[in-house]
Amino acid sequence: YAYRAILKIQKVINPPLICFNRRKVCRKQSNYLRAISKIQDRLKLMVEETDEFKQKLVQQKNRMIIDSLTKLSNKNAYESRIEHEYKRWQRYKEALSVALVDIDNFRLINEKSGHPAGDRALKVIARALQSKIRETDFIARYIGEKFVVIFLGTDRSSLESPLKKLNDVIKAIPFHFKDSKVSITVSIGAAVFGTNDNPITIIEKAENSLRSAKKAGKDCYVIASS
Repeated sequence: YAYRAILKIQKVINPPLICFNRRKVCRKQSNYLRAISKIQDRLKLMVEETDEFKQKLVQQKNRMIIDSLTKLSNKNAYESRIEHEYKRWQRYKEALSVALVDIDNFRLINEKSGHPAGDRALKVIARALQSKIRETDFIARYIGEKFVVIFLGTDRSSLESPLKKLNDVIKAIPFHFKDSKVSITVSIGAAVFGTNDNPITIIEKAENSLRSAKKAGKDCYVIASS
């Protein structure tokens, strides 16, 4: 009798114990899943923040080397590139030339047609100049209305042809400001690396040649003597 009574008590007690244990396991599993979900959300956020940071770094780098108006490389990029090409020139002695391209009478464009027109002209001229150089060459907005071009593997005898192309492509552009046709030209001063040259002396030679082109009546190019 006593044994049967104990069995009855066990039948009454065991089911609640089993249910209690199951609920405990379920609560642990639920807590575990919530913790995993929080970790996953945090990892996703960290990845997004990392991608955003990388994107900002790229944008910052681009701001340092890209001209915001013309989308060409800027003076910083030019200075870095000419140092690189100068070292290559010292090592391999392959021809290397630099040209400064300056828009003639650009101040008058701003004064007569306004700065928005001047900015538009800079963009158009930048695209036109870039379209006439080889992929191996390099162009940048140097300062203001002045551009700089690095011609690789180009000596004095082969420099005149690309310079003429730059002159001609700008003259051929049909500029219109305030319903008036405006003729825009550029003057170009160029120099070829010689024995004693470096990035500083070559740009000085190009500047002197540019001044000579302006004095010669503009809309032309002048190559510095060796």
